Amino acid sequence: MSTRTHEGLFDLALERELLDEMTSSAISQAHDDTSMWAELRDRVRRTDMTEPARAEKELDGAAMAIRSLLLRRGHEMELSHLRSADLRAERRLPESGSLTQAYERSAGSSQLESRLGSCDSEDGWTHRCAAFSSGMAALAQTLMTARYASGVPGGDAVIATWSSYFETDALLALQHGERGFVRLQDIASIAAELGGRRPDILLVEPVRYNWELDVTEPSALVAALRDPRTSPTVLVIDKTLSPTWPTRALMRALSAGGGPQVVFEVRSGLKLDQQGLEIANLGVVDVFVRGGGGGGGGGEANADRVTDMLLLSRTTTGTGLSRAALVSLDAPFLLDRSWRERHSGAVLMQNAWFANMAADLEGGIIQEVVHPSLRGEPGGHAPFVVMKLATDDLGDHGLLLAAMRELLGEKDAAVAHGSSFGFRGTRYETIIPRAADAVGLFKVAVGSRSGPSLGALVDVMRHLSAFPSFAAMRRAMPSLKEVVLT
Repeated sequence: MSTRTHEGLFDLALERELLDEMTSSAISQAHDDTSMWAELRDRVRRTDMTEPARAEKELDGAAMAIRSLLLRRGHEMELSHLRSADLRAERRLPESGSLTQAYERSAGSSQLESRLGSCDSEDGWTHRCAAFSSGMAALAQTLMTARYASGVPGGDAVIATWSSYFETDALLALQHGERGFVRLQDIASIAAELGGRRPDILLVEPVRYNWELDVTEPSALVAALRDPRTSPTVLVIDKTLSPTWPTRALMRALSAGGGPQVVFEVRSGLKLDQQGLEIANLGVVDVFVRGGGGGGGGGEANADRVTDMLLLSRTTTGTGLSRAALVSLDAPFLLDRSWRERHSGAVLMQNAWFANMAADLEGGIIQEVVHPSLRGEPGGHAPFVVMKLATDDLGDHGLLLAAMRELLGEKDAAVAHGSSFGFRGTRYETIIPRAADAVGLFKVAVGSRSGPSLGALVDVMRHLSAFPSFAAMRRAMPSLKEVVLT
């Protein structure tokens, strides 16, 4: 038996243990669906591990059954109560107590937010957490609130960004216009790039969502934040790709003196906070305010005041969590820090492993494999791997996708052709960041679970990478019909 199979068996055994723990913790809630959870737990425990391919499919099915049971809880709330609820009727979360609301847009989420906070407050800072209906909703409301917290009228605020996610670019353009913010090329050269202007708001992605997956060097960021010429009043960090970003170390460094008065830390909570099960769209904002600092239009800023403004924006725009989402997410293994760290850690390690393997495939149709771990940089983690192809032609991308679909299908591998990252299983896709450019970005997002399907993906990638060109692939696989990308 090969080493790869041994590793796959070990990881599948671990997957069975994790699913057993999830179902057992749901049973402990003593909700009205306890018998269904008990039946599912028994099904997980009966999984025969002697046939890895079959075991992987059974465990994948069990994970989806967990998802279905959680969503069922939310659907029952939807069926039982109008969105503008009868206030005489009690609405309860499975574990966290009563859900109070006049109408759905005002539904609070304090029970879940108490579990979501990324870290405890550091000395000299106050801390609150707020939940939103998606990561982009969280970022949009954060940027609006950042203007308030900066004490500078929106049109006059100097906004600088070290970010690359294409939807973030679109959001900034919508809020501020194409010339209303400055895209930085280098954190260390903020002063020169801003022409001597000090930024009021600085937005940073610790790992930029671009073709290079650029990593923010923490010490360079701290130096810029503490330099009076470049220190913003408000710092916004989008750590969606960076679950291991050293929040506590940053807050300690800033506590020593200088730096922003307010720090917003934003992330999507759809995958890594939810064990890759995609229960509900979720955005998370941690608010840190320097104790006794100014801001907020000239008044005293603290985490409560800034967060209250953030929550007012959330209620006004209807970007909070729905009641169904609040109910479905109220499970012990969701949103919990220790569960999040286990899942995200597995995702990051698996992608680093895959990147190291894939680096040997460069030279034919794969021009370059990109992942921070290959450069050995501090904080060099990412939940997916970028592969630059020999051409950026969308037809060639479509051919590669068609070949992968066919070959993975022949191997009956549980590898999805789909977007995003952080799932339990693995997936691949071609992203077209801007349709007008007609340029694709090929990405593989390895999940938290290993096993036969990941091994099949490795075999397929090795086979396809051996083609010296896409023309050679077309000649060797003439029956392929390109996946149409638009």
